[in-house]
Amino acid sequence: MNIWLNDRYGFGKVMVLGAAAQLVSYGVVLAVPPFSVLICAYAITGFGLALQVGPLSPILAPCSHLSRCQAAQGNGFVGSLQRDMSTKLGIMHAAYGKLFIVLVPLPK
Repeated sequence: MNIWLNDRYGFGKVMVLGAAAQLVSYGVVLAVPPFSVLICAYAITGFGLALQVGPLSPILAPCSHLSRCQAAQGNGFVGSLQRDMSTKLGIMHAAYGKLFIVLVPLPK
């Protein structure tokens, strides 16, 4: 399905869709819902990860951690942009994982 989506909508839009799916599902998980809702949320997470990693999975197979594979695909996409590539890479690296450190609830 991810190859079809890439061909139809383009690589960048599919990356955004995958990230949005993960953002929504992790937001649901943060709300600490009942277990059955968690199962659905993690299914959405898997869908988002499959969209982001799936098209290049044969190339990224040596990655030992899934988020590193995601970052590699995102780096490849932003690195291929024509205008302000280094600025956009800097913003992406600053935001990737760093923004949510301050948003994660602290343990009681």
